[in-house]
Amino acid sequence: MRKILILSLTLLATVINCAEYYLASGGYNRKSQIWKGPTWTEIKNKSIDSLLGSQSFAFSPGGKYLAAGFSSGMKVLNTSNWNEVKVLPGNIKRDSVAFSPDGKYLAVAFYARGVEIWDTARWTKVEDIKLRYQENSLAFSPDRKYLALGNDDGIEIRTTSDWTKIKTIENKSYTYSFAFSPDGKYLALSGDGKIEMWTISDWTKKRTIENKSDIYSLAFSPDSKLLAAGCEKKIQIWDVGSFKEIETDIEYKGFAKSVAFSPDGKYFSAGSNDEIKIWRTSDWKEIKAIPVRKSGGWIGSLVFSPLLETKRQRKFKEKRLLRVLEKKKKIDSPDVIIKTQE
Repeated sequence: MRKILILSLTLLATVINCAEYYLASGGYNRKSQIWKGPTWTEIKNKSIDSLLGSQSFAFSPGGKYLAAGFSSGMKVLNTSNWNEVKVLPGNIKRDSVAFSPDGKYLAVAFYARGVEIWDTARWTKVEDIKLRYQENSLAFSPDRKYLALGNDDGIEIRTTSDWTKIKTIENKSYTYSFAFSPDGKYLALSGDGKIEMWTISDWTKKRTIENKSDIYSLAFSPDSKLLAAGCEKKIQIWDVGSFKEIETDIEYKGFAKSVAFSPDGKYFSAGSNDEIKIWRTSDWKEIKAIPVRKSGGWIGSLVFSPLLETKRQRKFKEKRLLRVLEKKKKIDSPDVIIKTQE
């Protein structure tokens, strides 16, 4: 039984290591592009080409849907065939669409209109949050208890049980970016030359990291151990445990208005006006520079999907597990059936 368990875990690790994911990019007055990692092969599709000027991307848990917001509205695409599932009119700015971690809700912030909450099972609107701010960015906490709304004055924290405001984090300078740590401990926000780390359990400020340059984008690694910041002509990485900056070999010349870690944590990416660069996080060596379409504007959104498990991988896992069980003579009943989701 122990050998079977070891072999099963080995097979599971193999499946995880060969899993794929998407990387989506877009920005003001720029054509959207989507690549499949880790081969970084661009996906060509008319529905993707229609997402001109998209400044906000969000993948649903499991990667089934991609929501894209742009100046004329929002589109939700099914990533299995890239067909449109839902279209909403309105003006959507940067970082203004987000799926809840359980995939139940899709939050959309419209310019000068407020925030709408949509039920993704029926694609019906369940809440309409009116706000006095024109521009709002948003993000769900990992446990789905909170929705954070960023604006000129700081960040509003609302509970998802009834969508009421429970906390306002004031920021005297403009809030460029904010992000929840995947482990649910911190909310990081960036302003003019600083990063503030807030503890989610009691909504108190834990630390302020002073910086010499403005910070335009933030991203936590999947294990919450690293915090990356995109600055002007610079990328900085901090160790979250010690809050000390990590020395890396990352060289960057553009404005890093969007940064992101791959879902397995093996890669880190940043986007500028003319290319997307990808580094390996084990040694911070650059492994890929992807030219983007010369359509003008800056890259304002760079988002990885969750890990994707393909049908081929699921069938492979099923066959290998059956072989292991048969070899060990543990299948002694015709009632034993191993099922996989299609």
